[in-house]
Amino acid sequence: MSLLLFGVAHAWSFQKNIAAEKLLTESNGFATQLGPGQRASYLVSLTEVAARIRHEQTREWCLEQYRLAPQINDSEWNVASVQKNAIAQLSYVDSRTALDLLSGLKQPPYPNSQGKPKMPPPESLAADAAVTTFANYWRSEKDKRLALAGIESVAKTIPDRNGGQYPFKAMAFLVKELLARSEIQEAAGILKDALRYYKAERENKDKDPQKTFGNTNREFFKLLESSQYGVDSAEYHNSLDVFINSLLEDISKPNPNQQIIVYTANGSFDLGSESEELLLRTLDLVAVLEPEWYKKLQSDHPEVFQNVGKKFEHVERGMNEGGPASPNQKAAIRYQMEENAAFAKINFLKQTNPWGALDIAQKLTDPGKRFAGYASVISSMADLDPARAIKLYSQQLSELKEVDDKAKLTAMVQMAKAAFYVKDSRTFSDLVLTVLDSGVKAVQKSATGDIDERHGYSQLAELVEFSSEHGEAWVEDSIRALPDPALKAYLLIAAAKGVIKSRVRVNTEYVENESKYSQPQSNPVKTPAKAQAKAKLPK
Repeated sequence: MSLLLFGVAHAWSFQKNIAAEKLLTESNGFATQLGPGQRASYLVSLTEVAARIRHEQTREWCLEQYRLAPQINDSEWNVASVQKNAIAQLSYVDSRTALDLLSGLKQPPYPNSQGKPKMPPPESLAADAAVTTFANYWRSEKDKRLALAGIESVAKTIPDRNGGQYPFKAMAFLVKELLARSEIQEAAGILKDALRYYKAERENKDKDPQKTFGNTNREFFKLLESSQYGVDSAEYHNSLDVFINSLLEDISKPNPNQQIIVYTANGSFDLGSESEELLLRTLDLVAVLEPEWYKKLQSDHPEVFQNVGKKFEHVERGMNEGGPASPNQKAAIRYQMEENAAFAKINFLKQTNPWGALDIAQKLTDPGKRFAGYASVISSMADLDPARAIKLYSQQLSELKEVDDKAKLTAMVQMAKAAFYVKDSRTFSDLVLTVLDSGVKAVQKSATGDIDERHGYSQLAELVEFSSEHGEAWVEDSIRALPDPALKAYLLIAAAKGVIKSRVRVNTEYVENESKYSQPQSNPVKTPAKAQAKAKLPK
């Protein structure tokens, strides 16, 4: 029986991939008239989706993206960012060529704002591309010894010759793989190399901000997490010791522009810096692995142990880029952080407790997020409490006209989703057409920059993706009727994303009957027999 179900799911997957491939091919056809720089930017969006389904032109598009990137009329940083993305996506279909290109990707200067103090780059571009490239290369190579040697060579090339950061996070994946194969010495060797590069970067921290990176501590922590079981205890203790002392040093020099809120089951608390957050996570490792050392640290540094052991459910981070933040800027950042945290809680609760999620949604004050919160709750409540879902939907629909113009487009997108879930097909169609009309006008009005960065585009793409995910193919026909070929090209990529999401959701429904694996949180399985609402839909 399970074989039969697997066959059905696989056949559906194949059909859906074909549909997505056709949409991407059609999208590319509309984008052929773009100039070299514009096309390079467009290819970033195209290859991101094409690589995931192994479109037959993925390799060609990735290499074109890499080749055209220097013609983007932008900073060296953004040119290299486009090339970084091309390398990462290429690795899904040709990991050897991707690894070769990665070895030559140099770290460009980070474009700090004029008049502002120099800040370290947020990331090393090559190290970021290595996360995907190393994993795909490792999986595709049969000779793991040669694969390891090739990866380690490129990993050292990034900081030694190309001015980047040692790829701590990418190597965390490799350490896990090696430990699973009981190759302890090899894993320990990676940790030893990583510690050497981490210490060297710390030494450069005060000398030249451009030679350090904003994410170094977080990336190194990922490697420590992967190495905690299996690596030689003395080597691991040494790495933890260096890391903890580095974090304590950073905590003594907090960034006044940074805000962090940690949410737990028993409430929330504020932290002064990312280093303080990482120290709490690191001390949790020490508590399990070396209890006696943990007690000594607690005795030596009681000031940092107040929140140790509290289980993090969600973390919000905010930063005022550039100069010192004013009280108003700090308040605005905190407001957005709290709204984001509430929305994350809604998404967490909505499947098991949509009524609790609704209570949180009602407290949101940002109009766009509030409508998104309600729409998200309605999607689950339509199954569990259809009458309540329709009542809530009717209430929100009546409030839509009161939303100010700034948030109107976002609110209409969310109401269109809600209309779909309560089966109000007429309102769904009307709202989709209204969003298409208003969104296209907004994109055309802001006529400079790449299409996907213009005002109104994100709302258009969100609704197109949702419509395609739920089988509303007529929306794709409406896109084809638009006069702007570049906009059509971008929106058809969004449609392909939706088709792929639909495939994943349907596959999960098939396989779920034969599996006890937990379902992906992003695509929860809905009950097969949906309860029908008895309340009357609004006209």
